[in-house]
Amino acid sequence: MASSEESDADRYLNAITALQDSLDAEVCTLGRDEMRVLVAIARRLKAGRIAYGDLRIRPDKRDWDAELRDELLDGLVYGTVAILKDQDRLALRRAASPGCSQLMAGTADESHEDGDR
Repeated sequence: MASSEESDADRYLNAITALQDSLDAEVCTLGRDEMRVLVAIARRLKAGRIAYGDLRIRPDKRDWDAELRDELLDGLVYGTVAILKDQDRLALRRAASPGCSQLMAGTADESHEDGDR
């Protein structure tokens, strides 16, 4: 092989380096919370790679529109359940704590008792 020819491995490494440079250029313009979002996405990609192997877009025959629809619907279910659980916790907390009228009644009783002394 002539030295001017680029091997497949070299092309791959060059492509990876170019992508990393592009990512670095974009990330450095983001704020803290935007970076946190990217880190969360990167962690999900890593978990997917560990569970299913490398993401390979071209040869992947999945119906990505259907995958997206299913995942969005699942996310809506999870989000709604989380909201309902939060509402239930808040309702229980409110039921367990004395209301304003109960607090005022206790204050009135105390001031009445103080007046009798």
